[in-house]
Amino acid sequence: MYFKSIVSAGLLMLAASSSAIADSNFYVGGNYSFLDYSITSVDDAQLGTLDVRAGTFFNSGFSGEVRLGFGVSDDTVYILNSTKSGYDSYDFSLDYFAGAYLRSGVLTSGNFFPYLIAGVTTAEASTKSATGTGSRSETDLSFGIGIDYTIKNTVTVNAEYINYISKGLVDISGFTLGIAKRF
Repeated sequence: MYFKSIVSAGLLMLAASSSAIADSNFYVGGNYSFLDYSITSVDDAQLGTLDVRAGTFFNSGFSGEVRLGFGVSDDTVYILNSTKSGYDSYDFSLDYFAGAYLRSGVLTSGNFFPYLIAGVTTAEASTKSATGTGSRSETDLSFGIGIDYTIKNTVTVNAEYINYISKGLVDISGFTLGIAKRF
């Protein structure tokens, strides 16, 4: 249900900004994220993700975007078993995530655009071990900080740190590097 809401909100945002596409405010890009998947009392899993993002600038300092991504690298975490006689291995993977975000920043001299980002993300992660498999979905408010650098008039690279999910025992956050093209 949350996934449908996020996708619907993103499509509405893009449709409402159809005039922005003609004004070169629409952008499409891709990101690679280095995420920490934390569960209380367990070592962090280091996960890699790829995502596609599309958005529009409403004015020179405010934009909205949607992202859809999936995991490309998994991690194994070793947890002391219940008999304390050894460790059990758990393979963690991020199946997908989707979100809608607003970015607010200031275009500085030198083509830098530092920004704050906030929105909502839904994600599903899976775990495999010798005793079975399982998956868990979470939806939460997201927030972070980033910077865009304009290489050419229509091409930007970005780096950001974002906390996608911090709910209950689960925390998914990390660094993202990306590139985008304005149309």
